[in-house]
Amino acid sequence: LTMVKNIRFQVTGLDPSPTSLKIAKARCKMHKFRYDPQFYQGTIDKVEDLFGEKPDNSRISFSYIDVSGVLHHLEDPSSALCKLRSVLHQEGGMGVMLYGKYGRTGVYEVQRMLRRIGTPTGTGGREGGTSALGEKIRIAKKLLKALPKCNWFARNKTLRECKDLDSDNGVVDLLLHAH
Repeated sequence: LTMVKNIRFQVTGLDPSPTSLKIAKARCKMHKFRYDPQFYQGTIDKVEDLFGEKPDNSRISFSYIDVSGVLHHLEDPSSALCKLRSVLHQEGGMGVMLYGKYGRTGVYEVQRMLRRIGTPTGTGGREGGTSALGEKIRIAKKLLKALPKCNWFARNKTLRECKDLDSDNGVVDLLLHAH
């Protein structure tokens, strides 16, 4: 954000989480963005409804779309990518970051352990109330502290020192997603 804060163009953010949107707005304010970014709560599967063809046959198209660390969490990543492409300007570009299977070996192993001990991954706990999600987070943090040094997660310095795990949102994002 700091690199582009003074360039004249419209920044638009889309996220299903009101908390993530609040953080993004705060970061834009902190970095003194010159132009007013627009934020929408929603998911990629609704991107065409939000930004696609309008009743007057106009449409919003984006010069650049950044989708980082998102597609691999979705049920149908190919469909989501096509929906994003539908709102991308014909000369636009897209930056996509996906997690690799082998680089996340420790993460997948911890997710399987959490499922086996009765803490299903997925954001369903949010719908079941804060206490259900809070209990999942508590169990995940307890499990991470108890991992033996030979565990793939514990052996991975990047995962072991991941600052995201200092917050409950980070634990949910890294360990409690369904995909």
